[in-house]
Amino acid sequence: FEPAGRPESPGDYYLMVKENLCVVCGKKDSYIRKNVIPHEYRKHFPIEMKDHNSHDVLLLCTSCHAVSNYYDNHLKQQLAREFQA
Repeated sequence: FEPAGRPESPGDYYLMVKENLCVVCGKKDSYIRKNVIPHEYRKHFPIEMKDHNSHDVLLLCTSCHAVSNYYDNHLKQQLAREFQA
């Protein structure tokens, strides 16, 4: 089986070797996967927008993840107030 649309160029992003590190500070250990679009929002998306969810996952160290969660919660509360959710 050969999937359609497989990248061929060695410089293609999907064929490049990627190092596991925090995308914010560059720390190389103690990282956590961060979903850019939270699951509680994603579940309401149309199916065609949910089938390739690996594109919205980032690696963050525990410190950067904690800061990110703080701002996520602030934005969620703001959206809940704005849209009476």
